[in-house]
Amino acid sequence: MAKILFVQLSPFELNCFQSLSAYLKYNGHQTFIFSLAFENYNKLLKLISEKQPDLIGFTVTSSDYINTLTLADELKKDINRNIHFIFGGPHAIIAPMDLIQSSSVDSVCVCEGEHILTELANTIDNNSDITGISGLWSKKKSRLIKNSARPFIKDIGTLPIDDHDIYYSRYESL
Repeated sequence: MAKILFVQLSPFELNCFQSLSAYLKYNGHQTFIFSLAFENYNKLLKLISEKQPDLIGFTVTSSDYINTLTLADELKKDINRNIHFIFGGPHAIIAPMDLIQSSSVDSVCVCEGEHILTELANTIDNNSDITGISGLWSKKKSRLIKNSARPFIKDIGTLPIDDHDIYYSRYESL
């Protein structure tokens, strides 16, 4: 079982994290959320220390990707262990090179993330090679691996119901 921490800058519930969390939990993984709109950076470091996530996931739009990359840079410097940082979201899909070039980004999800993130969590949990995951751009040493996109999920009705509790268990006032 992998542990995944989703980190966001915004004060809103993000459907992407609710959907990803539901699918990850359905597949036996553990998820957590943290919003810098409600809590400070030191609390984020404390949560990372307590929960010991295997992956930290960020979603980015074109208007916030630079601030999110800056946050990821700071986290990579301040964390004393190897945690995989994955970026996804609208900007990751339309401009993945903006993200993967950063030394703090380990991989970029370039399509819908439910299956990709679950496969990544399984692969990391098994200490296996992530470079063959379709829909994922990653780095191996200094080499960039650009895997082809996955097909869209044809029937979203096959996904579990969104995990609203990921927010409400941490931020009851939402």
